[in-house]
Amino acid sequence: MQMKAKIPNLTPLQRAQILGDPVLQSIPNAPVEVINALGGLHTLYSYSPRRLISLWDMIEFDIRNLLATLELLHAAKILAQEQFPEEGDAFENFVKNLMQRVNSLSQQARRLELIKTEGRCDDFADELLGICFSEGWNLTATSFDILPPQAIIREIDGIEKTVRDELEKKLFAFVPSAKAVFFEQEELFGKAVKDAATAELNGEIKAAGNCLAADLNTAAVFHLMRVAEHGLHALAIHLRAWPATRTSLEYSEWGEVLKAIRDVLNDRRNALPPGRGSAKEKEQRFYDGLLADLAYFLHDRNPVSHLRGHYEADEAVPIFRKVGDFIKRLPPRVPLK
Repeated sequence: MQMKAKIPNLTPLQRAQILGDPVLQSIPNAPVEVINALGGLHTLYSYSPRRLISLWDMIEFDIRNLLATLELLHAAKILAQEQFPEEGDAFENFVKNLMQRVNSLSQQARRLELIKTEGRCDDFADELLGICFSEGWNLTATSFDILPPQAIIREIDGIEKTVRDELEKKLFAFVPSAKAVFFEQEELFGKAVKDAATAELNGEIKAAGNCLAADLNTAAVFHLMRVAEHGLHALAIHLRAWPATRTSLEYSEWGEVLKAIRDVLNDRRNALPPGRGSAKEKEQRFYDGLLADLAYFLHDRNPVSHLRGHYEADEAVPIFRKVGDFIKRLPPRVPLK
């Protein structure tokens, strides 16, 4: 495509002002134009300080946006074929809309790692912007010479073919609606657990949900057993069943910790006053219920940790619910931090 002028080194601010897109606000004390390919993926541009991103940021893909953008770009090609605006406001709007569509496709291509598509879109957008700057939108009788419709048609055809070729080499995962409730959720076991838990425990809960969403059911059970182990350690610390003189809890055996908790609870039971319905007796039943759950989890913890356990969805989901019920009963009586 032959153009009269091309503007090099166009800044994101210039792009946004011309295209009518949101302009990112500067961030105090941030390095000038630090490019973070993974930062700010839900914004138009990736010029932002480096930050942690979520699994959702990395793999979210909305097919509707891609299809809508491709349809709009195709519509621009049809317009160039059948009713190409030669001058005035109509031509200005045509070029602006075309740039916005090309730029939008470039952003989506970046997220999908469609490298050739992104590069081709960026080159096309820069050439269009070059025309705008050089001509000041005063394209009248020379419009066909500077921006011939045949060149636009060829360029859009090339972009569409490049998208098709690159998409054929990509693999996309699908999360069914029924499992989407597990995917990238911050409060799978409720806000009370999230607020009471450590970052490590919240990470295990979130990982378990993501594994269920991805049909990695054995991995989900593995993470759920780690969640239960956090609860086991919290209970042992709360009941003072594991003195500092013993091996660190992180290196202890489940069975040993369970026995230590059970011994403490038995001592408490023996110290209960005669009669039924006392507050201490109700408290004892609360701890006995937690202990029963932990003993139940031990039947899954050992197999999944030693290559003997394999779980399908109909087995993993009930374990997810059981562990959730257990961990939700701990705070605030049993601190998770």
